[in-house]
Amino acid sequence: MKKMILMILSFVLALSLCACTKATGQSADMVEKSVADEIANPDAGRSHEDIMTEVRSCIFPVDGEKDIETAMDLLLPLVEEGDAEAQYYWGWIYDHDLEENDETERESLHWYKLAMEQGYLKAYLGVSRNKFVESEEKAEEIAREAIQNGLLELSDEELGQDGIYWIGTLYRTGQGVEQDYAKAYEWYLKAAEAGNDVAMNDVGYLYYNGYGVEQDYEKAYEWVLKAAEVGNTVAMDNLGGMYYTGYGVEQNKAKAYEWYLKAAEAGNPNSMNRIGDAYYDGEGLEQNYALALQWLQKSADAGYANSMHYLGVLYQNGWGNVFRSYQTAMNWYIDAYLNGNEKAVDSINAMLEKGQGLDVY
Repeated sequence: MKKMILMILSFVLALSLCACTKATGQSADMVEKSVADEIANPDAGRSHEDIMTEVRSCIFPVDGEKDIETAMDLLLPLVEEGDAEAQYYWGWIYDHDLEENDETERESLHWYKLAMEQGYLKAYLGVSRNKFVESEEKAEEIAREAIQNGLLELSDEELGQDGIYWIGTLYRTGQGVEQDYAKAYEWYLKAAEAGNDVAMNDVGYLYYNGYGVEQDYEKAYEWVLKAAEVGNTVAMDNLGGMYYTGYGVEQNKAKAYEWYLKAAEAGNPNSMNRIGDAYYDGEGLEQNYALALQWLQKSADAGYANSMHYLGVLYQNGWGNVFRSYQTAMNWYIDAYLNGNEKAVDSINAMLEKGQGLDVY
């Protein structure tokens, strides 16, 4: 009986399909292709603005946590088509929402540049603020070009909260405009109130230092906490620092390391270094060279020079379940120095005096 019902249903569906294709002039193959396309790209029937509105709500949620995975799923087809706005937000995600390291920074520069080449103004600022842009002079030139092309004439709606944030950064750094912390605060506050977590953290930074506003550690804490609660790893690291020092909140070192650990697990290299440092010294966390090595390695891989120096110490002494290796230690000391850690020079010279690590040196 079930088989008979299935046969009848199949026959009815076949007749319906034939009737539809005759009425519309489409072949069955065309209908099947249309269905397959819709399955492959469920957003195909939606407008570009609808998709981008959802993308922005995923990256900058008014309430709740970010949804970067959904944002990237929505962006990918547009990115592959060469859409400038999608390329820009793809770069923003690499810049602000993925694990912080040289690879993600270079990737953000790549996508910002592609969007910039199509004249997308906000992308100019992403390029100018990237640490891998050729020089400070080039960064200044790019920022000025964006301004000359009408960046500051765009409405708040056209800028979006990310564009508003970028203009705040121009005024904070004095790039392309005269430095003005009060104006930076105005722009950052506007972006922060619209849900931009990067701006929330920077409003906290201005209150913490008294730049453009009266210094207020409690307000700094409030804004940094807001940014941390929506997943901003820099804010998590800053919050750890505030609990550690007791500025803006009652000092609580246990709470500080809770936030440092959250930030480290979310990919913040500064917090990775702090956790590694704590395990290394036994301050704040029970001394454990093996765990120190793990976190310092992650931080060093992300380009953090202080962690590179600590790794040199661990390998020079054979601490942290590693075999003592003067060559590896010297490698890390040299990397630390080349990445800006001046203390590494003393470590290098001390090894040379003992005749250690000479082959690498």
